[in-house]
Amino acid sequence: PKGFDETLEISPAGGYGVSKCSAEFFISDWGKTYGLKTSVLRQSSIYGERQFSTSDQGWAAFFVESFLRNSEFVINGNGKQVRDLLHVEDLFNLVQLILQFGRSATGSFNVGGGAPNSLSLLELFNFLNESTGNFPKFQSGPKRPHDQLVYISNNDKISSVTGWEPMIDYRSGLERLIAWTQESI
Repeated sequence: PKGFDETLEISPAGGYGVSKCSAEFFISDWGKTYGLKTSVLRQSSIYGERQFSTSDQGWAAFFVESFLRNSEFVINGNGKQVRDLLHVEDLFNLVQLILQFGRSATGSFNVGGGAPNSLSLLELFNFLNESTGNFPKFQSGPKRPHDQLVYISNNDKISSVTGWEPMIDYRSGLERLIAWTQESI
C-alpha cells in the first residue's frame, strides 16, 4: 500500500534496468573499497520545469507538451500503467539534506513521489485535459519489454534518515510544468 521499499529483491531486466543496477553496485563497491560516503537514490519519475523530454524519458513533460500542442502521440501499453511523480525541486531538497547528514545518509534509497503522488497515464491525461482544455488523439502501442505495470516508491527509509518528504503534490507540480511549457513552446 505504501509502495516498494528497499527490501524488494533487485532483479533487473533489459539494458536500462541492468545498467542502473550495475551503476548502483559499482558505486556501493567503490565506497566500501575506498571508505567513501556513497548514497544511491533509486529515483522514480522525476519531472519539472526546464525538462525537455521524449516519450520514454521525461514522459510527464512529453505528455504536457503533447496536450498543449494538441498533437497526436503514441503510448506503450494501454495507459493503465501507474507511476509516482517526484518534482525536481523535492529531489534537489533531498540532495541538500543528504549532504548535511553526511555518513548517516549512506546506502541505497528508493526516492519518489510516493503513493499520494501516483497516477496512471489515463489519469494524467484526464488531469491534462482539465488543465489545458485539449485532449489530443493517442494510439496504444505494444507494451515495452520489461516495463512494470505499477511502480510506486516507498520513501520510509530515506525519510527515517533525513526527515525528508515530498512537498510538491503532483497537481501543483504539473500546473507549474504546464505554465513553464506554455512559455517555452
